[in-house]
This record gives sequence, structure tokens and C-alpha cells, in this order.
Amino acid sequence: MGTGRATALVILIGFGAVAAVEGRSGLEHLLRLLVAYGAYLAIGVGILGFLASVLPLSRQAWPLVLIAAGGAAFAVQSGWLSVSVAPHLAGVVALGIGGWLMAREPHARDRMDPVRQLTAVLLPRTCILRGGDRTPAYLTVLTVGARVVVDLQAAQVPPRQTMQLAVSCWAFGSVELRLPEHWAVIGGRLGPVVGVRMAGKADTTELIADLGDPASIDVLADVRSARLRERLGADAPEHRAAAVVIHIAGLVGKVVLARR
Repeated sequence: MGTGRATALVILIGFGAVAAVEGRSGLEHLLRLLVAYGAYLAIGVGILGFLASVLPLSRQAWPLVLIAAGGAAFAVQSGWLSVSVAPHLAGVVALGIGGWLMAREPHARDRMDPVRQLTAVLLPRTCILRGGDRTPAYLTVLTVGARVVVDLQAAQVPPRQTMQLAVSCWAFGSVELRLPEHWAVIGGRLGPVVGVRMAGKADTTELIADLGDPASIDVLADVRSARLRERLGADAPEHRAAAVVIHIAGLVGKVVLARR
């Protein structure tokens, strides 16, 4: 989720919370605050967006601390930060931190772990592995009423040329998987599944429940090689072949294989 969408999300949650708790009077008070201090809010959001776009995550902390301290000092000197306003400001800060934590991408060091987990509850998440990112051997995705995109189109070949993706979809959650066209997709174990459907076609109708079984190893190798030759030609190097084994569980959801 980008900075703009995260900002819009925080604003919508804030308006909804004020409307639910305070009603019309609370919304009117909030609108008056936005009109009076909207320019400062826009400048602050712009500075935060600029920092997020040009600085790595590890170097964003100290500028944010300085901005927060300077903004608080300016507010006190201007006289509009008082005891009555402090709870409102604390609520906005809490919403902003919560939205950022839910919308941010995983740390770079997390991308190097052989086993990774991605969770989305009501809010969409996107996991993008770029050219320098190592593909995990095992990725677990849990979604509850949210759309999750796992983009591996530029990722490296996973260890042993096979990645396991365990998907758990609940309450109309969905997971969209984007892969290089020469990677194969194979069905794996099916857990408790009710109303979870798959959009897209795997490369074989045979399911693989145990990747350690010798017969499963042979099937994986054959499917990987066949997909590689079909998409890149007979002379394609074997080390570029990869397969994703998808294990599915959940209640009312969807798994989408993009462009398959």
C-alpha cells in the first residue's frame, strides 16, 4: 500500500470513529479543526511522504523525531495545543501509526528469511520481491476479509527451485499470486476448505502433499522442466526452472493465479 492510500485510509478511519462516537457535533468540530490547520497537516504529510520516498527505513527515525518535536513546540507557542486538544491529537497520531504499521512493506532483512509469514486483516497488503530479494522456501499468507498480492515476477529462483505457499483465506479474503511466466504452479495439501475457489490453472492436476516423497520430487522436476521449456524454449538453462506448491485452507475466499 502506498503513502497516498495509507493516508486516505487513516482519514477514513478517523472520520468514521468520530462519527460513530460523537455524531454530527463531533464531525463539525473535526471539520473546523481541518479547515483551521489543514495547511499544516498537508505540509506534514508531504514531508513524511518525501522522507519515505528518499530515505531507507533505517534512516527515517531521527527526521521523524525532529519533525514531531518541532511541530509540538510550534503548536505550544501558537497556543492551539492545549489540554483539550491533546486527546484529539493523540488519537490522530495513534491512527497514523496504526495505518503505517498495517500498510508498510516487510523489512529487507525479513525478505532474506527462508520462512516468512504475511498477515492481512480487513486491510489490503502487497508483498513484492525485487531482483535482489531471495525468494523464501516457505511463505504463509493469512487473510481475513482482505486482498493480498504476492508479486514474485522479479524474484530469484527459490532454494532447491521450489517454494511452498500456504494460503489461508477467511471471510472473503483473497490472495493474488504473480509469478514469472516460466515458473510452474502445482497444487498441494488441502486443509479445512469451505467456499475457497481458485481462479487460474495449475500446471498439473496432480496434487503434492509431501515434498519429501521420491515420487513427488520426480513430479516437481518434470513439471518445472516442462513449464520452462514451454515458455523459454528447449535451450533454456535448467537453473531458471522453479515451481510453487500451493497449500490452501479457509472459509469463503479466493486464490488468484494471475495470467494463468
